[in-house]
Amino acid sequence: MTAESMVMVNLFIFLICVWVAMVINSKFLRPAILNRKRFAVYELRDRLAILAMKGVIDQKSEEYITLSRLMNSCLSSTKGFSITHFLRVQSKIITDERLREHLDSILKKIKNQKMPNEYRAIVAEFFNASHEIYEHKTWMLLNILTPLIFVVGFFSYGIKALKKGKLFLIQQKDKINSIENELEENANKFAI
Repeated sequence: MTAESMVMVNLFIFLICVWVAMVINSKFLRPAILNRKRFAVYELRDRLAILAMKGVIDQKSEEYITLSRLMNSCLSSTKGFSITHFLRVQSKIITDERLREHLDSILKKIKNQKMPNEYRAIVAEFFNASHEIYEHKTWMLLNILTPLIFVVGFFSYGIKALKKGKLFLIQQKDKINSIENELEENANKFAI
């Protein structure tokens, strides 16, 4: 075998290994990591329910109901995460003043230590877990979008530079044409 064919065989084997590693990562490792994070939210939801059963927090309170809804929404979003759905929810939170006031009042109660420490710990752990789930689900999107934005930005900058260069060349051509016209007119005036 020649050196070129050995390089091609090694390159082919390397590409197959990379493809197998990507398949193992996407089919087994990443779902296992996501399940571990989901199970942490399930555990937090169970701890919240135990607090309600013990009477530490009222099941009908806004704090309990809101946190339960947030936990259930987080768990349901891990099944089929959609960035557009997430952005719609974030947009609703940002634009809906009543909802923002409601969430702010709950956060103030938690910060002012009106809520039991166990509840506050669950809230903190839940936000950490949901943040980890969000990062896990958007990892691929960020790793695809960042280079894509760079490439599109680079090309758009290049296109803008080409347009500016084209305009500059057109201006220079127009100047040359006007100078040639002036020279012809002057030559015609003196040629008599």
